[in-house]
Amino acid sequence: MNIQDPAKKLLKFTCEKCEEHSVSAGDQPSSGEEGAVNIAPRSRRTVTDQHDFRTYVAGINKKLDELQPIKEALDTNNKALDNNSQEVKKLKNSIATIEEAMNFCSNKIDEFVKTTANLSKENALLQKEVHKLQKKSKEADDKLEFMEAKLEELEQKLKLSEIEICGVPVTRNENLQTIVCNVAKLIDIELDTKTIQDIYRPPKTTGARPIIIKLNTVNARNTWLERAKVKRGIKAKDVYTGFPETAVYINEALTPAKKRLLYLAKMFAREKRYKYVWIKDGNVLMRKDEGEKTIQVKHHIDLENLAQPIENTAE
Repeated sequence: MNIQDPAKKLLKFTCEKCEEHSVSAGDQPSSGEEGAVNIAPRSRRTVTDQHDFRTYVAGINKKLDELQPIKEALDTNNKALDNNSQEVKKLKNSIATIEEAMNFCSNKIDEFVKTTANLSKENALLQKEVHKLQKKSKEADDKLEFMEAKLEELEQKLKLSEIEICGVPVTRNENLQTIVCNVAKLIDIELDTKTIQDIYRPPKTTGARPIIIKLNTVNARNTWLERAKVKRGIKAKDVYTGFPETAVYINEALTPAKKRLLYLAKMFAREKRYKYVWIKDGNVLMRKDEGEKTIQVKHHIDLENLAQPIENTAE
């Protein structure tokens, strides 16, 4: 709305001369009327009043013109306020959406916390069950290891009267009794077949297949072992001329587990500089040096424990 237009229509004239002429003609009396002498002064007073009125109106118009920029600024501010109002509405809508999303997330977090708490309880229960099972498993493993050790011990006792001859090649249609007789002669043993229960080679394995001699008594076995120590350096060619010159050894018969333990003991002795490793009645024995105490190795853990103080001393 333009606040200038009504005032201009009511207060502002288009031409001052026409305005003066119009006022003067209206105020003049006709000829012959009384009071003709007062025409001029009344006309001057009217013109003066009209001039003041025009000045007043001009002042008002000037003020209106001065107010016009303010009105335009107000209109601009109103538009800006309208735009800001729209932005505020959008912002409120965005805030409402964010609040809704935050409430949703908060609910999900609460559900997650409850689920996590339940899972923690279940996990604690499962851990207790796992500990129980681990304890039972450890007990079962210990029992199994104990039973295996006992079984190993029994198997080794069954071999207490056995010896094995290593280094004799396997041939087709070989006569083991003849080979054993030849070996007995080489170590000065008068072989009595009644002292022998059985002669055989074990089933084929990845390693060599020694000749096993099962004797009737431990004393007979000890005789073979003692004579073999005296008569060292026997070659396969000495047993039979067609054999190569490979070394022949006569040892106590051992179970596979005991052979493995003997091998580990020899490797340990080589690394830790033990001078002596030997077998006596199926037992693995070690000695660091001449005159020192003899150590019996029953399990590979014994070697690990034996290495520990040596390593600490070296540090």
